[in-house]
Formats: sequence, C-alpha cells, structure tokens
Amino acid sequence: MTGQDHIKRLIRATQSRLEWPAWLKAFGPAMLVLFVYLYAVLLGVHGFLPPKVQAGLTLFVLVVLTGLVLVGIRRFRAPSEHEAIEVIDSLSETRPATTLLDRPVHYNETSLAIWKSHQIRVAKEAFNLPTPSLWRRVQSVDPFFLRFLAPVVLIGASFAAGDLAPQRIAKGLYADIGLLVGADKVQALAWVTPPAYANKAPFNLEASAEARAPEGSELTLRVESPGPPTLKLAYNDDKRQSIQMERGEDGAFEVKLTLEQALDAEIHWWGQRASFSIDTDADLPPIVAFVTPPSRDEVDRTTFEWSASDDHGVQRAELVLKRKTPPNGTENEESIMALDLPGVEPRTIENKFVHDMTRHKWAGLEVEGRLRVTDASGKSTLSEPYNFTLPERLFLQPVAQAAAEIRSVVLREWRDYESLDTITPVELANDNVPSFALPSQLERAPQDIRRSAIMLDALTWQPENYFSDPLLYFGLRRAHETLKTSQTREDANRVDDLLWSVAMRAEFGDFADAARALEAARKALEKALRDGASEDEIKRLMQTYREAVQNYIQQQMAEALRRGQFSNQDQAQNGGQALGDSDLENMLKALEDLAETGATDQARQLLSDMSRMLEQLQNFQFSEGNADGFELPSGPMADALEDLAEALRDQRDLNDDTARSQREQSPGQQGTPSGESSALAERQDALRQRLEDALNGAQSNGQQGGDEEGETGGALSEDGEQAGGQTEGDQRQGSAGGLDGALAEIGEAQRRAAEALREGDLDAARQFQRQAEEALSQAASEMAQLADQASGGPDGDARSAREADQSDPLGRPAGNGAIGSGDEIAVPEQLDRQRARDILEELRRRSAERGLTKEESEYLQRLLDRF
Repeated sequence: MTGQDHIKRLIRATQSRLEWPAWLKAFGPAMLVLFVYLYAVLLGVHGFLPPKVQAGLTLFVLVVLTGLVLVGIRRFRAPSEHEAIEVIDSLSETRPATTLLDRPVHYNETSLAIWKSHQIRVAKEAFNLPTPSLWRRVQSVDPFFLRFLAPVVLIGASFAAGDLAPQRIAKGLYADIGLLVGADKVQALAWVTPPAYANKAPFNLEASAEARAPEGSELTLRVESPGPPTLKLAYNDDKRQSIQMERGEDGAFEVKLTLEQALDAEIHWWGQRASFSIDTDADLPPIVAFVTPPSRDEVDRTTFEWSASDDHGVQRAELVLKRKTPPNGTENEESIMALDLPGVEPRTIENKFVHDMTRHKWAGLEVEGRLRVTDASGKSTLSEPYNFTLPERLFLQPVAQAAAEIRSVVLREWRDYESLDTITPVELANDNVPSFALPSQLERAPQDIRRSAIMLDALTWQPENYFSDPLLYFGLRRAHETLKTSQTREDANRVDDLLWSVAMRAEFGDFADAARALEAARKALEKALRDGASEDEIKRLMQTYREAVQNYIQQQMAEALRRGQFSNQDQAQNGGQALGDSDLENMLKALEDLAETGATDQARQLLSDMSRMLEQLQNFQFSEGNADGFELPSGPMADALEDLAEALRDQRDLNDDTARSQREQSPGQQGTPSGESSALAERQDALRQRLEDALNGAQSNGQQGGDEEGETGGALSEDGEQAGGQTEGDQRQGSAGGLDGALAEIGEAQRRAAEALREGDLDAARQFQRQAEEALSQAASEMAQLADQASGGPDGDARSAREADQSDPLGRPAGNGAIGSGDEIAVPEQLDRQRARDILEELRRRSAERGLTKEESEYLQRLLDRF
C-alpha cells in the first residue's frame, strides 16, 4: 500500500468520525427532550397526571420533538472531505494529506525530482500518523457530557420501573390525544338480535369481551360521538373492511350487520374507542328417521313411529310420498302430508303417526315414503325411503264401489287439458253458410277424466230403478256436471270430497256423516292442544268434541238397528258391549282436566285412545240412564269440595301477599303492626269465617242425605250385602273422622295467623298460613274420597263391579286385544288438578311481570316448559 492510498483511507475514516459531532450538534436538543420525557414516564410521574393532562403533555412533547427534529434537519451538514483533510493536516507541519494528494502546477525535471523526494518523505511519515482526536470538537457541542449521562440515567429509571417499564413507555408514547377533542364523550353500544329460529332474546355485548351468537343474527352497533367514527371489521377468513358510520335521525351513528361468521369489530375516532368480538354458532341441519316402518293397523290406518331433532327446533315435518312405479311423465310427482309436532318447534321428537290414508289418491298402490323436516332457518333433511302400500278402504255396496273407483281415476290423472290453440273448430252445416263451433270443455279434458264422466253418466241411468236414496243420485249427477264444466285438472279434482261422501253414505248411511264430524272435531281439538291455544278456545272445541261423540254414538246405534244387526232384546245373547254414559263422561271430564292443567301430551294421548275405542266399538247399548246427556252426580258434598278448592286458592293468594309484605318490610319494623298487616289479618279472618259457614251448610245438608242412605242400606236382607254395607260405612266413618280433624286444624291455623298479623309478626303469620294451606289440602283429599264413595265413583261400588267383571270403562271385556284403552293415562285427583291450575296461572302471571332479571326470566320459562 502506498502512502497515498493510506492517507485516502485515513481521510475517509476521519470524515466518518466527523458525522457524530455533526449529528449531536443538529439533533442533540431533540434527543435531550426525549430522554427527559422517557425518564419522567419510567418513574411514573406521567401516570399520576389526569388523562387529559397526560394527553396534553404527550402532544406537547411530540410537537417540541417535531420542531427540534425539523431544526436539526436544517442544521445538519454532513462533514466534507476537505474537513477531514484539514483535521489530518493539523497532525503534522508537513500537512501530509495535502502533500500526498497535491501536485505542482508548473514543474520541470529538477523540481519534479525534488517534489517526488518530498512526497516520499511525507509518505513515510504518514504511516506513523496517529488517529485524529475529535474530543475537543465533540466537547464543544456537549460540554456537560449529556451524551453519557442521559443513557445512564434512562437505564437506571428502567431498572427502577421493573416490569412496569414497557407498560409505562407504551402509555407515555401512545397517550389518548383524542381526549383533547372530546373523545371521552364517545359512547358505543352493541347488541345482538338472534334470528327467529334460535328462539332467544336479544342480548347486549360487553366491550373487549368475547360473545357467541347464532348464525344469521343481526349485530347492531350504535355510537354517540362528536364526529363520524370508523368501524373496522376483521372476519374469520382474514377479510378486513372499514365502514364510515353515518349519523341517524336521532343524531347517533348506527350500523347493522348480519353475522354469517366470526368477526372482531373496532370503533375508531381519534383512536380505538371500543372493540367487540363475536363468534357464531352454525345452524346444523335437522335429523329425521323412521323408527318403525310404515304399516297398516287393525282399522286400515297408516301408522309408524318416527324421530327427529334439531339444535334450535323443528318447525315443520312432512311425509313425502312418491309412486313406486309412476306413469311416464310423473316421475317427480309428490304428495306431501304435514305431520303433527309435539309442541312449538320442539328440539327432539319421538312421535307416532296414525292417520287414515284410505282417502289418498294413491290408496291401494305401492309408494315410496320419506320424512322431511325443516327447521326455522329453512334447512331441510330427508330420511331414508321406505316402500309400502297405502291402505285402501273396502266398499261392499255397488254404488259405493263405483263412486270410489271413479274418484280414484279422476285424482290419479296427471295429464293437462288441451289448449284451445291446438283444437280445430268443428264445422257445422247451416244453409250452406260455413259455421264453426269449439268443442265442449269435456272434449279438451284428459282421457281418464272423459272416461270418468261417461262412467258417472252410465251409473245414474234410470235412477228410479236403482237409487232409493236421492242424495246419492244427486251427488253423482253433481260430480258429472263438475267434470263436464271443468277447465283444468284442479277444477276436476273438486269431485274428491263429493264422490267420497257419496261412497261413504252408500256404504254406511248417516253414520258416515257423524264419523266425519267426529274426526274433524278430534283434529281441531288435538291441534289446539298441540299449539297451546287459549283456555277458552280449548273449552269451545272440547264442547264440540263432546257433541260429536254423542252424535257418533247415536248414529252408530241407529245404523246398527237399521241394518238389523242387533236389537235391544237380544243384545246380551249376541255378546254385545255395553257403554255406560257415566264411563264416557268420566273420560271426557278427565280429558278436560288434563287440558286445563296444561298436561297437553297426556290429553292428546287420552284423546287418541278414546278415538280408537270409538272406532272399534260395535254392537253396543247404553246402560240405564240418560243416553242423551253425560252429567256427573252433584250434591252438597260436591259443593263443599268446590268451596274447599276456592278457599285453598284464596289462602295461597293471601300467603303470597304476606310474603311480599315481609320482603318489603324494613328490618326495624318486625313485630310492629302496620296498616297492611292489619288488612291482611282482616282478610284471614274473613276467609276463615266464609269457609266455616260453607262447610257448616254442607254438613247439615249432607246429614239429611246420610240418614236416607242409612235407611236404604238397612233394607238389605242378604247377609253378605249387609256386611258389605257395614264395611263401607266403617270406611266412610273413618274418612269423615279424618276430615273433621283436618277442618279443625284449618280453623286453628287461620285464627293464629290472623293474630300474628295483627301483632305485626309476619314470620309467625307465614308459618300458620302454611299450616292452614297444608290442612286445606288434606281436607280436600278426604272430602274428594267421601264424594267418590257416596256417588259410586272410582273408589265405590260401580268401579268394584267393573273390576269384578274385568271390563274396561266402555264395558268391553278386558284383554280383548283392544289398543289404547286409556288406562295408561294417569288422571290426577281433583285437588291435584286444581293445584296444578293454580301453579300454572301463577307462573304465567309472574313470567309476564316487568323488571325480572335474566336469571329469573329463564328460571320461570324452564318451569313453564316443564309444566
């Protein structure tokens, strides 16, 4: 390396070293301000200031730093090569850098030799030059050694802050400057409205907290701020979106989104003001399957068991039928039948389908059946298919057979009517003047519909010789005219009900109308029970069903008498079945009680069992009594039982009012009478007096009836019967004794409760009121037992006789293979039913109250669902 190369390297190194003093001179003030600010931040001084002061201080420091940096940029001058040469030349009198890099302007051989000799001597000296010292230059810029003190002090402050150092620095550097322009007034609210299928109430979202919502929910973000905020969205699929929120009519900014996937939502206005994280629960498709394959029961009904489930509830279930071997062009034709659901949008279903499908247009044909369920979001699922033959009703009367056959031909026709554009008018002869006429509507009809019209025309030929019932003839002629004037297949299908009614009347007479009315009443009542109709609506439909049952029984008996199948004289010889009006009334009454207490599933089961028994009933007669009405015995005992039930309801209401008064009572008021406690005491005394008056009147009336009954019982002459009467009397006497004790306990508990209320001792009053309620319940049970024994009820002679004969409630021998006798339905006692009604009404009342917490509302809803 030559001396010239060495000196050039030294110049570059010196020039680089000169940059540090230049930077320090230009940006030293800015660095000093930053070190002082960070020192205050690390020591926590910044954190003690109010938020707005913190933001103002941070903004001030940022402004000062920005100004100093701008000044430094203007002052900064990068050191030049000339400055480095001057520093190196100052190291020696020979000015080595200038000597080695310079050359003479004018020279000759002598002067060139001298210059070369001088450069060689300076080059040797340059190899021994020391590194130039810049201390004085730097010292002149930083005379107080801040370049060393500031980092040391900052490191010390970092150690003093410990683990809080990163947090304090972040808070100091990123202070919320938006507070200075009103960002503290920004309020953000967010709530989620679940879709209808989820059956959930809307709920609020908490900021910076994760939440879950059903898929398809509506997210509402509402912001109140001085200016328009920005909504930043980050979706689960890494998609990002920014939305400028717009001001609404009320002055707030609002955005609504549909949640299809998880997202994070951030609201920004001079920085982030709120954030919400929402995850979505996907709506799963429902599940459905046949539990048992479709089959035919003993009365030609299609029956099968099926199950379904959905995470949010099944909204609709259907049986989808297709012909196994459809005609050409009908491969996609389907027949859809709605299935009953046990409740409103149940999540799990295990149900049984029993339906008379002999009226179906494909009755007697093999079909492919699938179950299809749909949830509230619209997702549907089909089950595996089952092939089976639809049951077909067997008609024996010729007219009935013909009407049913014609009906099937019309309903199974799949071809459409011909269009008028494809029909050529028929030319008519009219005095050599061309005249044309369009064919009749029937000529445009498909082949099978035309054939059906011809069959009807032939069937109604010479009606005076073949029709004894004019309704059958007019029904068939009406069907013929309907087909003749129909313009579409839908018009032709209107003969469905007409021809079916003709077939049923021809086969069964007036009894067919009664059976149809009974089925319609049953379906309406079952639908009301399933859908949770109002109590008034259920009562109205129950009365309609009661009347339909009565008419059905009367028409069935009349039809049997008309056909000579039995007579009242030979009823016993023919093995007929006896139907007691009290038995049927008891079942109808039990059905009413189940419906009123909210036990809809049990009511529907009992309704189904009653329908089966009525369908299977043959060759029956009414037991002695009024066959036109179904009334239970009434008397003083029944009136007293009703008075007890009313008193029990009133006592429970009074207990609830006392408990509410106790909750509202101040801690220092215990034992101090108040106006409200005095009013409760008066109500308690009035209730006790009213109950005593009612029961005293019932006992005096019952005593007269008991004397007459005793005389009748004494007239028995057989030893066995006399002994039996004594045993029954002993039982009644024991029951009466238990009743007297319960009544005495009621009066005493109510009296003590009234005294405690007058003294303001609500704790003691509530204890005595609970005792009175329990005693009332016991008294009602005892009185119900006495009423049953006195009227030959379930615990009396009538039931014992039926059990001895081993017959069911309709008088049929037990064990005859009848399905659904209704015995498996547990009908609650009258007191239990009344208590169930009271509980149900109270739950409904409390669930409708305002101001309930979320936990209270959910708890009451769970109780209502279980009830």
